[in-house]
Amino acid sequence: MNGPWDVVVIGTGIGGGTIGRRLAERGLSVLFVEKGNAGHRLEETPITGDVWQAHARSLRGLSPNAAKAKIDGRDSTLFAPIGSGVGGSSVFYAATLEQPERHDLDDSKNHPHPTGGWPVKFDEFAPYFDQTRKMYQIHGTEDPLGEPNANLSQPQQLAAIDASLFQSLSAQGLQPYHAHTAIARLPECLNCVGHKCPKACKMDGRSAGVEPALLTGHATLWTNATVTRFLTKKDQITGIEILRNGEKTVITANQYVLAAGAFASPNILLASNNSDWPKGVANSSGLVGRNLMFHLNEMFAL
Repeated sequence: MNGPWDVVVIGTGIGGGTIGRRLAERGLSVLFVEKGNAGHRLEETPITGDVWQAHARSLRGLSPNAAKAKIDGRDSTLFAPIGSGVGGSSVFYAATLEQPERHDLDDSKNHPHPTGGWPVKFDEFAPYFDQTRKMYQIHGTEDPLGEPNANLSQPQQLAAIDASLFQSLSAQGLQPYHAHTAIARLPECLNCVGHKCPKACKMDGRSAGVEPALLTGHATLWTNATVTRFLTKKDQITGIEILRNGEKTVITANQYVLAAGAFASPNILLASNNSDWPKGVANSSGLVGRNLMFHLNEMFAL
């Protein structure tokens, strides 16, 4: 079936998996389009940069091709920690899911926002944060300096060394809390941080998104399906062109969700340029594919 679907979701990471699940649960027909492989459900493949051959990386759910980057003014080639398969990069992540703080989204006198704030405010997002914590079975303790967190499950007891650190920080007037972690406490849970989870304890785009969506009977998954471009007419998407198992096809839907990640999503938009969209779809600003920012990592030695 090439369409029309109610919704086509491009990408199966946390973004695509989550929205696809919720739409399928509402009874809409959903097609997940995933560039990578389905993978083996019981594997425990780690995110690693020591596998170089493209086919071998693809089989493991890793992005098959090296990324080219300019770092400190020098051209570099590296295998970025990016997934390519059902669940995307999320199947390798450490399952830490903290919600944004109010000042991350809103502008205020006490916390001026560098861009003037998001068009969608924190209070509008709040009900969806609550739903997501429940969907991803997030546990932890509330951040004493943050917003209240509904649907936050109590965590397991800290290990002795962690409890000692917690008490030491508290004694010095600091306010530590148990990180918000999306791991369902199933029997014999392995705490699969940095590698795929064979038991579906870790809640990721696959275990909390795509798999529950498929169980509804309203969702379908296509793997090894690369979206090459959007087909458009003026201000409307009319279809998407897909290369699947070496064959080109066009699929249509009432709505399209582009959730292919910070690298692939801009590439699809830019590749979809035509006379109506000379700079690429939704790129009248010329900013699509620019200003990419990686995680901000702050390391503290204790």
